[in-house]
Amino acid sequence: MKTISLPSIRALAVCVAVSFVAACPAESRAAITLSHVRVEQRGSDEPAAFCANFTLSPEQVRQFFSRSAELPATAYHDLDYLPCYVKGSARMHGKKVRWEIRAGGTAEIAVDGGKTRLFGCRNCDDLLK
Repeated sequence: MKTISLPSIRALAVCVAVSFVAACPAESRAAITLSHVRVEQRGSDEPAAFCANFTLSPEQVRQFFSRSAELPATAYHDLDYLPCYVKGSARMHGKKVRWEIRAGGTAEIAVDGGKTRLFGCRNCDDLLK
């Protein structure tokens, strides 16, 4: 039986989801620019997970969101869910936001008092290793 690597699985899952974005308005594909990025927590929903050492720097977080595409909930929930994450805060358009990036290339941004936006990045393997 052939073993598939984490980057291969991640790339395939994000590729499928991001392909759904092609029919979305251009605004959903616009790069997200964050400032004042702070990494505040890292962890895993499963302590013994193979990706338990997953971490990102503030610069890697900025790069992730600048390369990612906003996804509709239906596409986001079709992606493989990896248990490892990095969480933090930042500013987007002058407003404080909370963000979370998963090792599988999915992410969320929640605006204080507002909605949660969902993202996927198919060109982020270099950041997520």
